[in-house]
Amino acid sequence: MTQWLVETSYMNAGVVMPMAGGVLGVGFVSVDYGDFMKAGWQEVSGSYVFKPNIETFTASDNALQVSYGRFLSDKFSIGGSAKMVSENIDDASLSGLAFDVGTQFNTGYKNLQLGAVISNFGPAIDPVEEDTESSLAPPMTFSFGAVGQAFGDDSMGLVAGINVIKLSDMAQRIAVNGEMTVAGMIKIRGSYTLGDLVQDALSFGAGINMAGISVNVAMTQMVAFDPVMRFSLGYQL
Repeated sequence: MTQWLVETSYMNAGVVMPMAGGVLGVGFVSVDYGDFMKAGWQEVSGSYVFKPNIETFTASDNALQVSYGRFLSDKFSIGGSAKMVSENIDDASLSGLAFDVGTQFNTGYKNLQLGAVISNFGPAIDPVEEDTESSLAPPMTFSFGAVGQAFGDDSMGLVAGINVIKLSDMAQRIAVNGEMTVAGMIKIRGSYTLGDLVQDALSFGAGINMAGISVNVAMTQMVAFDPVMRFSLGYQL
């Protein structure tokens, strides 16, 4: 569970295993936006009066997804995800299907890899109550990235990359990132995002991997909010 901005929290969990010549994954993501104050008109002594704080309501998003990826050759791989997504705001809710698909190509030069992903494409999502608002299109995102070994190797070196992210409802963003490996098990990471209205432009963190157990910590510097700390714990068989 990660505490995010303005009383928002999110949780994710997943498991990955080899299957049918590739890798199968199942994951769950949940976002809780906390409590909101409801405002509206109420009848008082025969007349309607606007009340700013009538009661509270909650909002949340959830996604359950199944993913599969595999190598088609020693340099080219492809993968995709199907996910059931839902949104709940007070007593209104939406649910539907969305899909992700991506490819990755290893050029063979200094481990330079190119990748592209299309996320959240699929049919319009309908309200659960058929007599409510019209259906909504998922917020589709396209991203293209390149990453490679700037110098050194897996035991001591720097991996650097760049991502171009095009969102359907926001301005384009460009993220530059890097990961320094020390002694084959210590990681030092940094990332900077360029674009309009970017709140989480600067991030940095570190991690350690020993005997299949990985521990990671990251801090994101926000523009209009306090910095956010994130922790993760993983285990690889």
